[in-house]
Amino acid sequence: MIEKLAKPELLFQSDADTGEGPVWSDGKVIWVDIPRGNIHTTQVSSGKTSTVHHDAVIGAAVEIEGSSNFMMAMQEGFAIAEGGSFKVIDNILNGITHRMNDAKCDALGRLWAGSCDRTFASGEGILHILDKKLPSSIAATGFDLPNGLGWREDNKVMYFVDSMKHEIYKSKFDLASAQIEKFELLTSVTFGFPDGLAVDVEDCIWLAVWSGSKVIRISPAGEVIAEIEMPVTQPSSCAFGPDGTLYITSARQGLSEADIIARPLAGSLFAVATNTRGVPVSKFKLV
Repeated sequence: MIEKLAKPELLFQSDADTGEGPVWSDGKVIWVDIPRGNIHTTQVSSGKTSTVHHDAVIGAAVEIEGSSNFMMAMQEGFAIAEGGSFKVIDNILNGITHRMNDAKCDALGRLWAGSCDRTFASGEGILHILDKKLPSSIAATGFDLPNGLGWREDNKVMYFVDSMKHEIYKSKFDLASAQIEKFELLTSVTFGFPDGLAVDVEDCIWLAVWSGSKVIRISPAGEVIAEIEMPVTQPSSCAFGPDGTLYITSARQGLSEADIIARPLAGSLFAVATNTRGVPVSKFKLV
C-alpha cells in the first residue's frame, strides 16, 4: 500500500519558469529559476525571499563554504557568482547547444553536475565533477537529460536520474576517490518525468515527478511506498531541512494560460513535514 502523506504548504508564491535545485542552508532554502538566471534565497521562518539575477542559464547554485559566494553550474560550465556578477572558471560547454542542469555536492564538497543538449538529444548528457582543482572531470556519459542526484547516508551508493529515459539509477560509490562503478537501473517512472530528488536516512529517495503532480518516496528496493499530492503539475525537485521538512520547487514552463489559471501556484516553493530526516548536503569546498 502506498502511504498518502500530508498536503504541502505554500512557503513562497512565485511564477518561476523552472524552479529547481533547492538546498537547505542555515534556515534558508536556496533555489534557482533556470532560464531566467535567478538565484532565490527563501527564509523558511517567514517565506521572505530575496533574488539575485544573472544573465545566464543556471542549472543549479550552491554556496561556497566560508564565503557568501555561489558556485554555479550554468550554460558555459561552472562559474563563481559574487553578488550580481559571475566569473566563468571552467568553460567546458559552448552555452549555445548545451547547458548544465541539476547539480549537488557530495559529502566532501565536490560538485557533481549533469549537462545536456538543449533539445535533450539522446546520448549527449554528461555527468561532471568539479572540485577545487581545475578543470572539472567527467564521471559518466551517454545520458539524455541528467537530473536529480544524491547519496546514501554512508556514502557507499550514489543515485542518479535520467529524466527523458524515465529512469532512476544507482551505483556503488567511493567517497574518497569520487569513483562510481556502473549505474544500474533502480526503477522507472512512467506517469511523468522523474526530476530532482533528495535522499533520507532510511535510504529512501524522495523524487519530484514533473508532469506527474506528485513527489514520491521510493524504497531501496525501487518500490513506491509513499506519495505527496502536489497542487501543481510540475514539481521539479526537493530538499530536506534538518527537522525532516521537505522543501519542493515547481515550474510553469510550457503551461498554457488555462493551465496556470487552474494551477495558479505553479512555479512556487512548498514545504511538507515528513516522518524522517534527510541526508545532509554539503556546501562546495573551494579550498
